[in-house]
Order: sequence, then structure tokens, then C-alpha cells
Amino acid sequence: MVDKSHNDAKCGICKQNNETISHTASSCSKLAQKEYKRGHDNVASAIHWDLSGKCGFERNERLYDHVSESVLENDGFKLLWHFSVQTDHEIVARRPDLVIIDNRDKICQIIDVAIEEEGRVREKEDEKVEKY
Repeated sequence: MVDKSHNDAKCGICKQNNETISHTASSCSKLAQKEYKRGHDNVASAIHWDLSGKCGFERNERLYDHVSESVLENDGFKLLWHFSVQTDHEIVARRPDLVIIDNRDKICQIIDVAIEEEGRVREKEDEKVEKY
């Protein structure tokens, strides 16, 4: 997006912040609504595809053909995709990207994906832990 015809350092898309790799990759307000969500969903879908194979669910051979189903269940596992989870007490965040329930070991794991710039990974991780 760098327009070399001027010396303006502002982002060519939002015109608000300096056009840096960090800004373009994760914080441009104009890209946030569509492009970041698509990237986020692609990462979550890749995790869903991988877990589907590891848990013994049918899946496409190729990742790019995978369609993430809302609920997959067999004797050993249940895999939930963007599924609202019922809770004992009120929590605002009740729809993580993935939930995997291991019926044999009685373990439930919540997976919530975040695509974040390198300097904010820890901050985003803390935010997700607080959220759930």
C-alpha cells in the first residue's frame, strides 16, 4: 500500500496512523472489520481441522477443503465450533472459537484465537483469560 509518489507516512487505507507493518497487519481500523476476521477465522478453522483428525472425526484430506461443523461428537470427544456455552453464573463471553471436551479424561479446553502484533501477545493473552 505504500504510495511512493508522496512522502506521507500515513496509512494509505485509513489515513490515521503511520503505515507500518504492525499497523497494517493488526491495527488498521479499515481492515479490522473484514480482513482481520477472515484471518482469525482461517486460523481457528485450521485448529478445528487438526483437532478433528486427532479426535477421530471425519475430515477432508486437505485443510483448504475443510468446513468447520458446529458440533462433532464421538465416544471419546466433543468438539464445538463457535458454540454458546451454558454457564452457572453470568459471563458475557460465552462463545469461544472452539471447545474440546475429552469424555475419557473428563477435561474441557476452551480455545479462543487472537491474531495480535508481537508486542501485545501477553496483554492479549491476559485479556482472553480474564474474558473467560
